Amino acid sequence: MPAAQSRLSVERRVQAALGGDSAIGRRLYRLFHGAGLARIELSVQPEVHWHGSPGFAAWVRNIIGNLESARRGLDAALLETAVAELTDLAERPDASSVFVWNRAMGERM
Repeated sequence: MPAAQSRLSVERRVQAALGGDSAIGRRLYRLFHGAGLARIELSVQPEVHWHGSPGFAAWVRNIIGNLESARRGLDAALLETAVAELTDLAERPDASSVFVWNRAMGERM
């Protein structure tokens, strides 16, 4: 479990370094409401991949590619750590990834 927690910590630090917010989904309704929107609807779309499943290797390569494309905005050591951990993850027979896309929509009244 410590390795998994470390990986999550690195992912959150990378996202924060790029100006993202890994906890935005928890606040979407409040943010939309505060912006004066009505008829707010929230939904999620999970992405679930595990070692050996169709798409797992491509999922990991895509994440690495996303990080590499943001190289100029990241600390080199942080990028190197994140890529190394993801590369290791792709090879682990016990590896899995659960990612949730948060979606929100509302109407300006």
